[in-house]
Amino acid sequence: MNTFKYDSLGRRIEKVSPTFTGIFAYDGQNLVEVTNSSGTVVARYQQGAGVDEPLAMLRSSSTRTIYKSSFSGTGVFATLPCLTRVELLK
Repeated sequence: MNTFKYDSLGRRIEKVSPTFTGIFAYDGQNLVEVTNSSGTVVARYQQGAGVDEPLAMLRSSSTRTIYKSSFSGTGVFATLPCLTRVELLK
C-alpha cells in the first residue's frame, strides 16, 4: 500500500511504498527533483514555460524521458538513451 503526503499548496511532498520512499522538491509549483530516503536524487525534471509542464525527466545517467503535449492536450512521452544537450536540440 502506498501513502502520500501533501503540503498546504496541494503538492505531493512524499510517497512511501513497501519498496521506496520518495521526497519531492519543488521550485514554486514545478517539480524539480525526487530523492530517496537516503537523500540520493532518483529523478530530475526540466520544466517548460507553464506551471507543471515537464519537458524531460532524467532518472539515471542512461535514461531520459522526453515529454510532449499532443494536440488533444494529453501528454505523450518517449524514453530515450541519455542524450547530450547538443543532441537534444537537433
